[in-house]
Amino acid sequence: MKSMASSRMIRKQVYINKYQNEQLKRISQHKKISEAQIIRMAVDQYIKENESAISNPLYGLIGLCKKSKRPSDVAINHDKY
Repeated sequence: MKSMASSRMIRKQVYINKYQNEQLKRISQHKKISEAQIIRMAVDQYIKENESAISNPLYGLIGLCKKSKRPSDVAINHDKY
C-alpha cells in the first residue's frame, strides 16, 4: 500500500448520510484529527481488507454466467460439468 505522505492528494466529492456525518464530526472532535483524515484512514483500511479480492484473478470469474444459463444441479452433478 502506498504511503499517503509519498503520494499527491486527489480531491473526491462524496455524499454521506446524516448519521455518518454526525458520527464523523463526533469522532473528529474526540480524536482531534480532521474529518478528511478519518475518511482517508477508513479508505486505507477498506483497501487493505480487500486487496486479495481485487488482485486475485479468480474473482473475475464471479458472475460470468448468466443466471438463466447456469445449471441448477452443479452441486450434485459437478463431475458432469
